[in-house]
Amino acid sequence: MVSFLSMGIFSRKPQIIQAQEAPQIMADSFYGYNNYFPAVVSRQMALGVPAIKRCRDLIAGTLASVPLEYYKKSTGEKIAAPRWVEQPSKHQPLFETLYFTLDSLLHYGQSFWVITEVYAEDGRMARANWVANTRVSFITDPATNFITQYNIDGKPVPMTGLGSLITFQKDEGILGIGAQTIKAALDAQRAASVALAAYTKKSIAAALADQKAQKSLTQTLKNLGLAYTNTGVTKYIDSLQRATGVSEDELRPAFQKLLLVLGSVEQAQSALSLAMDISAGTGKDLSAVSMALAKGYSGQTTALSRLGAGLDKALLKSGDMEAITAQLSKLFAGQALTAAKTYAGQMAILSVSAKEASETIGFALINSLIDLGGQDGAKNLAAQMEATAVATSEVIAGLTVMIGKLKLYLHLVEHHRDF
Repeated sequence: MVSFLSMGIFSRKPQIIQAQEAPQIMADSFYGYNNYFPAVVSRQMALGVPAIKRCRDLIAGTLASVPLEYYKKSTGEKIAAPRWVEQPSKHQPLFETLYFTLDSLLHYGQSFWVITEVYAEDGRMARANWVANTRVSFITDPATNFITQYNIDGKPVPMTGLGSLITFQKDEGILGIGAQTIKAALDAQRAASVALAAYTKKSIAAALADQKAQKSLTQTLKNLGLAYTNTGVTKYIDSLQRATGVSEDELRPAFQKLLLVLGSVEQAQSALSLAMDISAGTGKDLSAVSMALAKGYSGQTTALSRLGAGLDKALLKSGDMEAITAQLSKLFAGQALTAAKTYAGQMAILSVSAKEASETIGFALINSLIDLGGQDGAKNLAAQMEATAVATSEVIAGLTVMIGKLKLYLHLVEHHRDF
């Protein structure tokens, strides 16, 4: 009987974990790991949970580094340790053997050593190797209480002496008592990965769309000889969306429509503010309102009559946009800012901030991908991607040829055998 003195972490009295050659089965999970049905979660799955891996590293790493000492059980006297206490296995350091022994106890509640050397004088264990739990199976007595035969890799091993197994049992192990918790943690990780992938895709798409809209407005300003106002216009639209909760995705094209007709940044900004008030007051889409105003400034007031803004038909027929916009301002002044102060408006402002954060992340991801391409940026990255695709196709073609030749070879061998 071999015994180890374990650390009394939670009690002052040290606990004894005794090694057994053919033990009574004390844990229900013992069956699941070895013979009758697979465990709900595997060791690899459990270690896929970062918290479990960190705990395993801390516990097994710490305890495996503690020096072993040998004591006489009857007197408690410290005595010279046999060779297996210094280094059980010839093939790996003591730390490694103890580390994986503790790892098995943590996960499975049991651990196994196979005796590789014995002392000639009395047959006591001299050397042993740790054995992975998944390699061990067993046969029990009819009552399934005691193990009568151990197998390694499906092959029977001696039950005593050289080649036999030493068994350590502690409790159910986390794969038994924590299976559902581990599964829940893994499910949460998978859900987070899917959500992150979707968020990344959405962030890149938002960044690309935002960049396209920015470039379009920048070109419009340049064409109108107003390129010098580009920075100011960008800041204006950004501050406007943060104050009102109306996204720049709506503000920028609305502003651009009005700018093309009016030709003045200042007038387009005033017209956009009016469009936002009308949109908030009538519930009409900002795009539709800005388009109606743009057409009105071009002499077509019919679209304004469809806004439900309560404009007099005679006023609309006059085509006097100065008078029309004055009436609209009187009717809808302050509606956009009032809407921004409501609960829905505050939520819209938060949504704008979240979208801006998403676009920022998207731009960072795009720039990172371009940086991967080296000095030539996206062009170089695209060339690398195309080269990878070509190389992949060549590998597939090569495998096809190789499989064809292998089939021919096997056919020739089979044909030769017939003779």
